[in-house]
Amino acid sequence: MRSSFYTKIYPGIVLAGIFLWGVVIYRHALHAPFQFDDLLLIVENNLIKSFNNITWLWNYDPSRFLTHLTFALNYHWGGGQVFGYHLVNVILHALVTVVFYFLLQLIFAKLDKHGFSDAQRRWITTTAVFIFLSHPLQTQAVTYVAQRSTLLASLCYLGSLWLYLRFRMENDRRYYWGALGAALLGLFTKPIIVTLPFALLLCEIFFFDFFKKGLKRVLAGLAPFLVLVAMVPLFIMMWKLRVFDISRYFEMTQETAHISRWEYLITQFNVGMTYLRLLFFPVNQNLDYDYPIASSFWTFPTWLSFCVLAGIFFFALKMFSRQKLISFGLLWMFLTLSLESSIFPITDVINEHRLYLPMVGFSILLPVGLVQLLRKPRMFGTVLCGLVLLYGGLTYQRNYVWKDRIGFLKDIAQKSPNKPRVHNNLGIAYAAEKQFAAAEEEYKKAIQLKPDFTHPRSNLANIYMEQGRLAEAIEQLQAALAADPGYAVAYYNLGNVYWLQQDWDLAKENYQKAVDLKPSFVLAIVALGKSFRRKGDLERAELYFYSALRINPDDEGAYANLGDLYLVRGQYEKAIENYNQAIRCDPSRVTIYNSLGNVYDMLGQLDWAERIYKEAMWRDQSFAHTYFNLGNTLRKKGQLEEAKLVFTKAAELYAQQGNRQMAAACRQRLERLFP
Repeated sequence: MRSSFYTKIYPGIVLAGIFLWGVVIYRHALHAPFQFDDLLLIVENNLIKSFNNITWLWNYDPSRFLTHLTFALNYHWGGGQVFGYHLVNVILHALVTVVFYFLLQLIFAKLDKHGFSDAQRRWITTTAVFIFLSHPLQTQAVTYVAQRSTLLASLCYLGSLWLYLRFRMENDRRYYWGALGAALLGLFTKPIIVTLPFALLLCEIFFFDFFKKGLKRVLAGLAPFLVLVAMVPLFIMMWKLRVFDISRYFEMTQETAHISRWEYLITQFNVGMTYLRLLFFPVNQNLDYDYPIASSFWTFPTWLSFCVLAGIFFFALKMFSRQKLISFGLLWMFLTLSLESSIFPITDVINEHRLYLPMVGFSILLPVGLVQLLRKPRMFGTVLCGLVLLYGGLTYQRNYVWKDRIGFLKDIAQKSPNKPRVHNNLGIAYAAEKQFAAAEEEYKKAIQLKPDFTHPRSNLANIYMEQGRLAEAIEQLQAALAADPGYAVAYYNLGNVYWLQQDWDLAKENYQKAVDLKPSFVLAIVALGKSFRRKGDLERAELYFYSALRINPDDEGAYANLGDLYLVRGQYEKAIENYNQAIRCDPSRVTIYNSLGNVYDMLGQLDWAERIYKEAMWRDQSFAHTYFNLGNTLRKKGQLEEAKLVFTKAAELYAQQGNRQMAAACRQRLERLFP
């Protein structure tokens, strides 16, 4: 009786344990800052910031449309706060693990335990799912928000497989249509879904006597899945080439021209050995490997790597009749790695997140092998529990490293010192902390390693602008545009330099080029609107500001500029409304508080003006204009002693900042108040 009750509640215990253990080992990940592609896909991607942009979001990358749609939902509910994005990723990882658990239950039911006792079966199933959940290699797919596409694709992949097995075991067509539906959703997550029909075929071969019964019927059942996944290349063609041209299909399957198909293939033999090492000994993990490209099959260790992998493959085939689960696990790993580790060159020849779905196979074969090797329940139980705890501890530690943005990037730079992209990202992190000397050093390293790399030149120009080194900024931006004439960000930054030099026409010209190249570039659209406002064309400026808000309804710059525009027109209520909207979008912008305080002061609402100015002072005690304006408001209210203190502070700040004219104005006000 007790045994029956335990059997019934055991799955619930496992499922609860998955979510609880997942939260424990990914606790640090929930507050990890955005890194690398997170900045491009989330922070700087205005298309996810409004549901008005669904069509543009589709055109951005149809093969990952569902992934970007979930980013849009994240932004809708939590803005740019990292917690929500990480929480969704951790939940998705737990859900994938749950589906994997149910899949294993079906596999064991179909194999009729395959010679395993109930206790062994329970140990294997439970350990497999917790290895999948806990392995530190999974962190790159889970903690790296941009790799949500991997999580979603795996959820659809395993969900479709589970539903298909239910259909085959129960002959209920509803499960078949559910499997097709999950596969259809997977088309919009990541191209790895294209191997799904072959995974279904693998299950047919291993668990359903494929070669003995209903061959034609089975193949007919798999045909719709093949048709579905054939659509993935079409989506990629629409994204990359913007045309439907079958003749260019072969060109489309090569992401980079810097590596030939043959070089990529033979490099993958070495990558495969690295993956094996990381699976068993997950140390020295790296988000951005600087991996050597193999130039010849006969160079060491390429030929040896091929021999080892070929040996493992033939071992898997040989184990088919002896130990199906080990054979299935190994062949699953080969299959799910086949798309990204074959003849389709990708710029990054190795990435840890590519092992996320292959981890299913590893998570099966490892406990099965240990149970076979260690026959005594107490012995294999101790080893399997220790393995899960070890992997969980390593994952916890790896997420702790992810939590520190600069420390994490320095770790990558130490492991990949000759990777330009790494130094550029480290420079961005330093610049965000106002460590401009360190940022400049990293940008220059990136440029030295790759002189035609446009991003570090543009980023270097930004810190030069911060420091008033405008001639050097122009030099870097012109070099970036010489390397890539279609680089919209460089035109926008060049416009900013000319704006600072008060060359309004050249600034407007460069802003216009940026918008022409990238119509969704909100910062450039707002800047172009500012150019028209300065020329007195307020109607056209207003049009540009509202165009920016249609793309990103939370752009504080557009609201702030609309506030300035309505202030010029004398439409004070509209100015106040837009300044408040700007503050809602970004409460840290003290310049907006200052402008809002000015409106209240002009309207004679001096108490409100005082309140807003003091809010600005609380947020930034070095912003001299706020002190000056507050002094004027207090003078009007007759609070002369307080006004004296504020004007004195404003004069000190202006003097420190080199603004002699305003410092003199403060002293004049003080002389008038206290002659």
